[in-house]
Amino acid sequence: MRNDDIGGRRRAGASTRATSSTTAPATPWCTAPTADELIRRAGWTDLVFCGIATESCVLKSAADAFEYGYAPWIVTDASASDAGPGAHDAGLVVARRPIGTGQLVTAEHVVGQLTAYAGRSVLE
Repeated sequence: MRNDDIGGRRRAGASTRATSSTTAPATPWCTAPTADELIRRAGWTDLVFCGIATESCVLKSAADAFEYGYAPWIVTDASASDAGPGAHDAGLVVARRPIGTGQLVTAEHVVGQLTAYAGRSVLE
């Protein structure tokens, strides 16, 4: 309980300022064994991302992958935002800066790329 909380109620005049956490943010890159170790062992160089929160989770994961030396691909038509189309579009605009415009692709593009690997083991 914080000092300004009394019996579960905020004391009059208490600060509503947000406090920072000392725990690391949730990210697959920080787990043990790290995602980076597992991905490198598998020999993967390109990672495909899609999801519900383009402007946060998808963007952060793709940017982290880029910083770890991978080629991240965001599937634009397989991603969305629970905050609406504007937030989705804003996430794509922001994603273009760190990972590049060419890394934003459609599901059709991804399926075409995977089809090129038909008959070969992609996942082990």
